[in-house]
Amino acid sequence: MPFIGQQPITGAYSKLDAITTSATATYNLLLGGSAYSPASANHLLVSLNGVMQAPQDSFTVSGSTITFASALTSSDSIDFIMALGDVLNIGVPSDGSVNTNQLSNNAVTMDKLATSGTLPALNGSALTNLPTQGAMTLIGLYSPSVNVATLDITLSASAHDYYKLFGWLDNTSDSVNAYFRFLNSAGASVGGGSDYHYARVKAENAATAPSTDNAHGYIDWAPTIGNSTSEFGIGFEMTVGPCNSTYYPVQMHGQGFFHDEGSYASLNLFGGGYVSKKGGDGDFGGVRLYFDAGNVKDNSFVYVYGMNKT
Repeated sequence: MPFIGQQPITGAYSKLDAITTSATATYNLLLGGSAYSPASANHLLVSLNGVMQAPQDSFTVSGSTITFASALTSSDSIDFIMALGDVLNIGVPSDGSVNTNQLSNNAVTMDKLATSGTLPALNGSALTNLPTQGAMTLIGLYSPSVNVATLDITLSASAHDYYKLFGWLDNTSDSVNAYFRFLNSAGASVGGGSDYHYARVKAENAATAPSTDNAHGYIDWAPTIGNSTSEFGIGFEMTVGPCNSTYYPVQMHGQGFFHDEGSYASLNLFGGGYVSKKGGDGDFGGVRLYFDAGNVKDNSFVYVYGMNKT
């Protein structure tokens, strides 16, 4: 009669070689004279003395041997052993046949995933082969251990084209201005009576207060920070560069948020540069952040990232 249900798509049906019984329960399974190892006892149909035997109960299989529940004698007859091959196995799934619905929840574990080296890495190890153009690399976290007059951050003109600074500067005096200067390649402050140019716009209390200076000894990038109610400090982000050009001067620009001397929330946009100095000429080696009065407090911090054009 025809097969009822879905036709099996895998499986090798074979009648194994005849076995001569003796006073033992264990016998070798052969197919064409060679050892045959079924997947399990459930893959065999065994007839003994005209009676079908129940797998696992009447016999077991280990490798290419079959062991009956009790020893046979020479008068017993193993009528046949049919090997059903992989009749109930699904075989190797076809390409594209396994979808989300075929995978149970939590079935894919870290043991089955690449966890290091090239993408993807899912266990927090360092990734490789990442794009470098325009990517930001963490240079370090700069934070003074004590109150300091200036927070100097040494940077390399050759390592990166631009630097991005994110941080918080806290001040010890109220109503102070935030100042900025570049450091040269020797780490000394670059200062000049009229070489710094800058512009800033402070927005507060529904008013704006622009300020520019084209001949200054430093960049005055945020005015009147802090007040008598202890609302001190400025949060800021700042871009510095290009740091290695022999054509363009090094510049800085960004934005900051603080409370001013009148306790008003203030947003400050700023930008400036040292027009006669170029990083590619050896005139860039970092930045100096400080206030016009008091110190930079020890709870200040700045994260610095490096960026390259290519």
